[in-house]
Order: sequence, then structure tokens, then C-alpha cells
Amino acid sequence: MSDQHWPDALGRINTSNSAGVYYNNYSDTAGANRIGERAPGYKASLSVMASSRRKVLVTLNFFALSGYGFSSTAGEMQRAKDTLVDQVRSLWNQRRLRLILFVLDERGRSTDVSRSLDVEFRIRWTRSMASANYVLCVYPTQNDLPMVPGRTDRPPFVMSGAWTQSHRIEMHIAATEQAWTFSHEFGHCIGLPDEYSHPGVGYFKPDGREGLLLQRPDAFIPANRQGGVTSGRRNSDLRTEMSTNPNSNLLPRHLWPTAIEVRRLVNRLSKSTKFGVDVNFSR
Repeated sequence: MSDQHWPDALGRINTSNSAGVYYNNYSDTAGANRIGERAPGYKASLSVMASSRRKVLVTLNFFALSGYGFSSTAGEMQRAKDTLVDQVRSLWNQRRLRLILFVLDERGRSTDVSRSLDVEFRIRWTRSMASANYVLCVYPTQNDLPMVPGRTDRPPFVMSGAWTQSHRIEMHIAATEQAWTFSHEFGHCIGLPDEYSHPGVGYFKPDGREGLLLQRPDAFIPANRQGGVTSGRRNSDLRTEMSTNPNSNLLPRHLWPTAIEVRRLVNRLSKSTKFGVDVNFSR
């Protein structure tokens, strides 16, 4: 397949509620009882450059302001913005996770024709809230954060636009928060769930079908990096950015929401060839 036949495509990710689109949460470890919830969404511009730069660029528009009811200093605001950008660059843009775009045959089966694509997430700071999809709400300290219903502490959180004052996806976080937390909260901004808050999390694979049920890390740990579960013993190597502080492991499932969107985009715009998408993981 020559370079000119690989798709270059520009589109948008416009998911208002990640739950039910990229994953399901369950109240049991068997994945039988689904929990209905309103989760943060995933909104970004998506550029697939398969023929030219062999890259997928995901750009999220953020607007930064002081946490509601507070006046964070210019230094606190800049510290929070810099930490978020640095964590996205250093953790989420690592090249050991790559999208694999492959050609499907007439029966929808994978062929040997494929291309590896680097993924780059980019934060774009906007001058006004009107041109942003995300709002970074910066508080002076963690004690200044709003109280979360059902909690006795004040953790950072990302909230769906349906429940926010700005009607945009809001990340509420303290300027003094550790860098890992900024990275974890960014994971929610790109469609990922907490892997610790419910007994079961069912991820949708890049083809859109639910195919990986994780059980809460303090009870059961996935048997391997591509799926399956095992009871009993814990495996610290499998604790991840979305489950365990301060672990920063990323696994293929953490790019699956983006892979789902890439697959939708290239197949919507392709006139003849149909494509599948997977995620390649290397140590």
C-alpha cells in the first residue's frame, strides 16, 4: 500500500459523557450490574496523519481560571498550567504506546497491511472560555477545593459539562497538588475512568465492543496487559496511572478511547478501504 493511500484526516472528538461510550462501570466484579452515571466527556480536535508524519495529534482547548470563590495568584495559575502541560508531554506522549492502523479485508478481518502511528496529546490555552472545551479551575491549596458529595475530604476532580457552572468539562485542582495528580486527572479528560472507584470497569476495545473487564485493584488485578482477570494475589507491575497513586504505568487500554475515535474518523471519510485500529505496547 503506497503512502498516498494511507488516510490523512481531520475531525473532532465530541463525546459529552465517556461512560457508555469508552467504558462501563459495574457494581459487581462479574460485570453483570451496570452503573448509570454522568462522567466527564472527551472533546478535542483530531488529526490523523498516516501518510505524511505517521502521527495522530489530539488537541484539547483549555481555559484557566481561579477556582470558584478564590483568587489564585499569577504564580499559582502558571504553576498549575505548566504542571499539566509537562505531565502530558512526559507521560501521555511516550512512544511505547502507538496506534496501529491496519487494512481490513472484505469480511472485516485484519490483513498484514498496517502502519504504526505515534500519538501526541497537546494542550492549547485559549484566550476566552467561549473557545474552550475544558476549564482548569485552580485553587490555592487542596483544602480550598469544593467538597465532593459522599466524601469527607477534598480531592481533585474532573466534572462533566452537564453539571458545571461553565457548561464545559472542568478540572478542579490545587496549584500545590503533586504532578501525578495532574496526569491522572488529564486521563479523565481523554475518556478514561477511575480504575479504583467501582468493583468492575468494562473497557470498550478499539472496535467499539466491550472486551476487557477489570476488577478493582485492591481486590483483583488483571492477569496480563491485554485483558483477563485473576483472583487472589496482587501484581504491583499492573498498577496504573488510573488506579494507583503514584504509579504512572500506561497500558494499551489507556489509548483505546482515542483509538475508537481514530477508527470512526478514518472509516467515515474513507471511500473504499476500510480500516481497523489497535494499540501496540512495548516495554
